[in-house]
Amino acid sequence: MSERMRVRHYFEGRNYFWLMHLSYGTMTEEDRREHWNYARDHSLIGLDLPREVPRDWNEMTDAQKQALRSQRPNWYDHFEWFCNEMRPNDLVIIANGWDSLLGIGKIKFSKPPYMYRRDLSERAIFFDHIRNVVWDRAQEYDDRIRLPTLLTGFDRTLLRVKANTIFWEILSHVTL
Repeated sequence: MSERMRVRHYFEGRNYFWLMHLSYGTMTEEDRREHWNYARDHSLIGLDLPREVPRDWNEMTDAQKQALRSQRPNWYDHFEWFCNEMRPNDLVIIANGWDSLLGIGKIKFSKPPYMYRRDLSERAIFFDHIRNVVWDRAQEYDDRIRLPTLLTGFDRTLLRVKANTIFWEILSHVTL
């Protein structure tokens, strides 16, 4: 593994990054481990909400998107950000809960920029909406980086973290 460095090194020249939870919901610890191993080994990040978003986000009708926006506004934001606002070279940090980090990487340029792969969630391998990343650091699940300060209040699956906010400050002091 390369030399250890502070996360703040990755923030240089940026005014935001993406913070993403591995998963919550009904996943067991073993499920999270397997999903992270898949993400790490295949250079992916992903999310899904199979009942509400059962196809490519950009193929959903405006009415379907607006229904999600009114019923589950956070998830509407997650899908808009993940499918349409993440850009190549954007920094993404993967958290496991409020207390640890699993990886840090950059969104990789790819065509299409994001993909829908229902087969991944049907086989319980990974999430069905995916993006390619290049991992700068990707820990083994059992060797995740413990945070000195909890990410209290990070209750979303995906969040754009702007410079000089609380999560920016907390993560800038972490050494990988």
